[in-house]
Amino acid sequence: MLNLDALLHGLSRLQLGVIMLTEYERILLIVSERIGDVIFCTPAIKLLREQKPHATIDVLALSDNSKGILINNPAINNIWVNPKRGQIQQLVTGHDCVLDFHNSKLTQKYVKQLGLPTFTSPRSGEAHQSEVATQFVKQLLPALPGDHYIAENYCLFPQAEHYEKAKQLLLDNGASLDGSEILIGCHVGCHKAMQRAQKFWKRQIVSHKMWPLPYFLDLNRMLVRDNPKIRLILTGSPSERVLAENLITHSTNTIDLMGLTSVLDLVALMDYFSVFVTADTGPLHLASATSVPIVTMFGSTHPRYTGPRPLKDTTLVLHESSMDKVYPQTVYRAVLSLIKPQFVERQVASEVTAAE
Repeated sequence: MLNLDALLHGLSRLQLGVIMLTEYERILLIVSERIGDVIFCTPAIKLLREQKPHATIDVLALSDNSKGILINNPAINNIWVNPKRGQIQQLVTGHDCVLDFHNSKLTQKYVKQLGLPTFTSPRSGEAHQSEVATQFVKQLLPALPGDHYIAENYCLFPQAEHYEKAKQLLLDNGASLDGSEILIGCHVGCHKAMQRAQKFWKRQIVSHKMWPLPYFLDLNRMLVRDNPKIRLILTGSPSERVLAENLITHSTNTIDLMGLTSVLDLVALMDYFSVFVTADTGPLHLASATSVPIVTMFGSTHPRYTGPRPLKDTTLVLHESSMDKVYPQTVYRAVLSLIKPQFVERQVASEVTAAE
């Protein structure tokens, strides 16, 4: 296994790349099970394809959600999800080398089973994780000049059927799409909550990446008090739904779409939101790949390393030392600053139409 943080047999990192990667045309990428981690890799995968247009570039994904992010990606030939032991030999014979993007226990398990020459991304807490991924690939492509442009935008490819499904889900659940309502997307969970939602609820566990559940209730009350035309669209996995039950039960303006969308359905759904409210979790990065305005909350994790990219005027990052210090009033003001101009424009348009 080749770690780019080290020197191997006296060779520099650049020399290692020249010797090892230029001769390989059947490349297997291993990516994490986490949505955010995989999204961070998409600019790097695009760069790899641009520089090796004729190579076979396949992906071994550690979850169905990971695969969902990469579906329809023109830079990728094939995607394998958690291959069984009998499929490992097929991967070995079909590939010349492995790029391990995440260097975790799970990715290393497959690296050992495959036994192929492997480039392993260094673990770094000194840069944004999307930059770590692109620099990892860039260092394996020594022909690139130091100032070579690398796309900052994430690469996701929802299709017409995803947009149609998103629209139908909203209509079937009573949303108005004629501009008379303000639809605010709201993601209440996080990766750990998705895995252990029942424990989070019963034991009232607080994740360092999850905004406190009572805060969502407070936020919704303030928003509806300000404007009764606001609807909260709840997104998340089926296992996260238990976290939102209190919000659903005590609110008449929520639409529950938890467990009803795929990864790319959720990307398409962003087109209908005036704002998307979320903590530091995978759907934040899905939203970052779209034009939807975003309000995101960060606690002990730092947005410098896992925050939204690219940063836009309509992306508001609220960062405190812990999640419980990002108060509902602060999030309320941030949301209001993003939706007020939109709603004024809609009201004027409605009045003009009515007058005509």
